[in-house]
Amino acid sequence: MVAVMSEARITQLEIENARLAASLEHLTESVRELTRTVQDLRDTMNRGRGALWVIVGASTLVGGAISAGLTKWLAE
Repeated sequence: MVAVMSEARITQLEIENARLAASLEHLTESVRELTRTVQDLRDTMNRGRGALWVIVGASTLVGGAISAGLTKWLAE
């Protein structure tokens, strides 16, 4: 037995299909934007990590110099 669809039902299905297509396009654009945001955050985090290593290295050198200077000064 073949079910016959009315023209109104077909039109309604076409409208629903168009809504789904629009929703899918919106979702796709949102995912692209989220991907860009995550990449930007990752880049910022990597720059911050590099800056942290520079600060740690500089503070190690300064701390070592101060320690060596104080040791030499107090040993006299």
